[in-house]
Amino acid sequence: MAAGTSNYWEDLRKQARQLENELDLKLVSFSKLCTSYSHSSARDGRRDRYSSDTTPLLNGSSQDRMFETMAIEIEQLLARLTGINDKMAEYTSSAGVPSLNAALMHTLQRHRDILQDYTHEFHKTKANFVAIRERENLMGSVRKDIESYKSGSGVNNRRTELFLKEHDHLRNSDRLIEETIRAPQVVKILPASAGDVRDVGSIPGLGKPLGGGHGSPLQFSCWRIPWTEEPGGLQSVGLQRVGPD
Repeated sequence: MAAGTSNYWEDLRKQARQLENELDLKLVSFSKLCTSYSHSSARDGRRDRYSSDTTPLLNGSSQDRMFETMAIEIEQLLARLTGINDKMAEYTSSAGVPSLNAALMHTLQRHRDILQDYTHEFHKTKANFVAIRERENLMGSVRKDIESYKSGSGVNNRRTELFLKEHDHLRNSDRLIEETIRAPQVVKILPASAGDVRDVGSIPGLGKPLGGGHGSPLQFSCWRIPWTEEPGGLQSVGLQRVGPD
């Protein structure tokens, strides 16, 4: 074997080993990127379940850019290593080189196996990353829909709560008015037969002096409560004002 051809072969092997080392480092970083994306997505999901914080720990768009950049770099390295392997294969079949040289064929096959393993690992990691990203995008869309629904339900619940409070306020006001009118301690009923009109002279705020000065008789505004006899007892039918206007 000539010295020139031997140096050419060794130069190809050197380039192949250098590319393989670069690919090994790139693939490790690429795998870590995929793993970190998966873990951050899982943490985001757990945090969304127990808190209202939906901000991811790492920016998904920055991870996407890193993914695209690293994928391009790895593809370029794989293409260069493929070219080196092709040149090594051409060398083993060229004139002046024994085709049955076991050492050369073994070396070539080992570099081919390494290239195949790296290519398989790259496509597997890339597919996993894409699957995780698509799943995260889908889950993010679902979470947004849930939050939107919860927000809408919250507005409706608030309106319902305000309506119920107003309704209770009106009912309480009606009850207070009814209790004030029916309070026995503020009503003085004069004995009479059923169907008579009972005059009330001292309902607080109802009987008031309307005039008169020194030496003049006082005039009072009076109210009367018509009563009717019912099977359950005397029943009031309202208030009527009598006396001076």
